[in-house]
This record gives sequence, structure tokens and C-alpha cells, in this order.
Amino acid sequence: MLDMILVDPNAYVTNTAAGVVSVIDTLTDAVLATVPVGASPTRVAVTRDGVRVYVANTGRSREHREKL
Repeated sequence: MLDMILVDPNAYVTNTAAGVVSVIDTLTDAVLATVPVGASPTRVAVTRDGVRVYVANTGRSREHREKL
């Protein structure tokens, strides 16, 4: 399963199989970070200012902060 949200200029993309969220610069297509977030991330939400990233994992939810 894949979930993606855009917060200019970045996209936050879940990778359920790997248990990570990738942060991608949409202007350059560069991967800025690959953040381990636990088993089976299925959804992601990001605050407008990009400071907080909320990840829903199968069976539980957690908050992960990544300062870029």
C-alpha cells in the first residue's frame, strides 16, 4: 500500500513493505530522507509548516518528527 501527501516542495510517501516514509523534493525529485517509522505504515499526514509528520501504522498510530 502506498500513501502520499504533498507539502510544498516536499512529498511524503509511505513504503509499507520497508516500514519507512520517504521525503522527496518535488522540484528536484531527490530523496531528502528515508525515515524508519515502524511496521506497515499506511497513511501519512503533515502539518502545514512541515514540522510534524503523523504516520498511521497497521494496528497503531504514532507521531514522528523529522527536521529537514
